[in-house]
Amino acid sequence: MNDMTNEQIYRNNLKTQLRENYGKATYSYTVHNEMCNILLKKNNILKIAVIISSSISSFGFIGTVVHNAVWINLLSGIFSFLTLALTLYSKEENIAEIAQKHKKTADELWIIREDYISLLTDYDELAISEIQGQRHILQERL
Repeated sequence: MNDMTNEQIYRNNLKTQLRENYGKATYSYTVHNEMCNILLKKNNILKIAVIISSSISSFGFIGTVVHNAVWINLLSGIFSFLTLALTLYSKEENIAEIAQKHKKTADELWIIREDYISLLTDYDELAISEIQGQRHILQERL
């Protein structure tokens, strides 16, 4: 026979819900951090590509002055166009700003995640009404 009272059953269900919410907060925190890292890498690659492309496009001037080679001028033109395209893309897509927003969100989620850990740690010492109140506050913040 099950000796658990309705209150114990409710407390167990409440703790399960808090653990699930903690898991969701942790998952969201992790995803935002990962997106930030991906976007920062993408931004760095884009900046390096612009530098390399603009460097290669400058060889057209050297090719004209030194060798008067048509293929160097053609290659320079292609890389000049590529530099323009990459520059326009990076102007429209502010990758660093988007990454910063993900980082800010992750930082805010980290605090909420830590508050869930604290609530779960104090869980056995708190009354049901206190747990419910803190849970409601955490859900609103999340």
